[in-house]
Amino acid sequence: MTDKKNSTIDLARYLIKRGRVKAALEKVIGFLEQNSTEEFKEITNELILLLCQTELLEGKLSKNLISFQDSEVTENRILNATIKLLDQFEEMVKLITPNQIKHESSQIKLVGTWKCNEISPTSGNENQIVWTIKKEFHQALYFDNKSGSLRKRTPEKSYEVIGDFCITKQKNGKTTKGRIEWIDDNKFLYTIIDGTKPHLTGHKRLYQRIK
Repeated sequence: MTDKKNSTIDLARYLIKRGRVKAALEKVIGFLEQNSTEEFKEITNELILLLCQTELLEGKLSKNLISFQDSEVTENRILNATIKLLDQFEEMVKLITPNQIKHESSQIKLVGTWKCNEISPTSGNENQIVWTIKKEFHQALYFDNKSGSLRKRTPEKSYEVIGDFCITKQKNGKTTKGRIEWIDDNKFLYTIIDGTKPHLTGHKRLYQRIK
C-alpha cells in the first residue's frame, strides 16, 4: 500500500507541474477514499475542501455552499495549500511501517460474518459458531448443529489485531489471544493461544466467510 501511496503522490505532483491542480486533488482524494484509514481522515477532508474551492472558482459550485469569504479563494492559495498537504501526506506515509500496514490489512479483512462447525472440547456438542466482527466490536452466536437452535450468545466485546494475533477483550479486563492463519480472503484458521479457559488453549477453529 505504501508503494501505491507514493506513486499517487508522484502523479499528483506531476499534474500540479502541468497546471492541473484539480486533477491532482481528485487523484489523491480518490485514492484516500478507497483506502481510508483514521490517520488520513483529516487530510482527506482538507483536500475535499480545496477541491470544492476549485469548483467554486470554475463556477461549478454555489457560493453559499461553502463557509469562507470570496477573497480567500484564489488559484494561487489553492495551489500552495495543495502542495503543503501533499508534503504532509508524504511525511505521514514515511511513518507507516510495512508491519503496521499488514496489521491494518488483516483487521480490515476480518470485518464480516464468519461461520465454523466444531465439536465442543468442553461439552462434546456439535456446534455451529457464527462470529460477527465489526470495526469496533465482535459477537459470537453458538447454534446446535443438528436442530439449529441457539445455545449461547456472547456479549459484544472489543478486540485488537496485532500482527497475526487477534486479542479479544471482556469488560472485566480479561483477554483471549488467538492466532489467525489466512487460507484465503474468505477462510482462516483460528487457534486459541491463551485466555480465560485454559483447557481451550491450542483449540483450532476453521472459519469461512458468510458475508
